[in-house]
Amino acid sequence: MAKFEQKLLSLAVVKPFFYVRYIDDIFFIWNDGPKELLNFFHQANNLHPTIKFTMESSRVSIPFLNVEVCFKGGRIATKVYSKPTDRHSYLHYRSSHPTHIKSLLFIVS
Repeated sequence: MAKFEQKLLSLAVVKPFFYVRYIDDIFFIWNDGPKELLNFFHQANNLHPTIKFTMESSRVSIPFLNVEVCFKGGRIATKVYSKPTDRHSYLHYRSSHPTHIKSLLFIVS
């Protein structure tokens, strides 16, 4: 993915203002118009025969991983995001799952 995005960003005429990636999830801030955004999206999808992207966009807020990124008063704010399908179910410690699955790491600073 790193080589792919280096090629994409080097070829793009108009680039994102801010761009980050975690494995295969990409978040970027776009300062140019919607036409340029669609051009960038199409360029990304035409760069490789099997790597294809979907896109979600918003001027207000958007989920990225487990965070909802919002724009408030010209600043970026974040809050915890849970998918609508998340049932908030937790594994009972006395279940028959292996111990290493149930272990928690607490960091005290």
